[in-house]
Amino acid sequence: MPYLDDFQLMGMTREIVERLDRNRLAEQPFATRSLSFRCTAQMIEATAALGSKNVWDLVAQAFGNDHPEVAKTLQQMAKIYHSQAKFDQAEPLYKRALEIREKCFGHQNPEVASTLNNLGKLYSDQGRFEQALPIFLKSKLIVSELFGPEHPKVATRLAHLAKLYAAMGNESKAASCNERLAEIRGKSLALNAC
Repeated sequence: MPYLDDFQLMGMTREIVERLDRNRLAEQPFATRSLSFRCTAQMIEATAALGSKNVWDLVAQAFGNDHPEVAKTLQQMAKIYHSQAKFDQAEPLYKRALEIREKCFGHQNPEVASTLNNLGKLYSDQGRFEQALPIFLKSKLIVSELFGPEHPKVATRLAHLAKLYAAMGNESKAASCNERLAEIRGKSLALNAC
């Protein structure tokens, strides 16, 4: 990507936000999510060209510091850093995204559960199992209460817990999670077969 100055970058950001708002006004949630991801990727690319680490600052300028779009951007940035094993850069972004989402939506929300799950995976990937465990348990509890104990999101959390317990050497809890996971997936397959 060619070099961009701050003025060009702010112009790009304004255009991206305007396109995002037009899609919101058209009430096209899938298109909005897709555009939001593309816009975030474009902003990440543009700020990388400038050498800036704070793409979320641009989104915060457009929406406000505690807006859900800021949390979404923070989480997307954290996922990128996480996938690159830049754990020290990912962690504060996940934590800030969690803080915003809890403030905006409360503690019992799918977005909060998603951020908790990602933060738990980060800790688990770093071998910080004792920190990951309560976060995974909280995420599982939230999705279980919101969607019911048989929901695939619960199964996903159980898979993470099983892997974590195995890494911690607690084979009985890992087996218990895997058994429950198999039950949920079995019921889901049975329902889909009908």
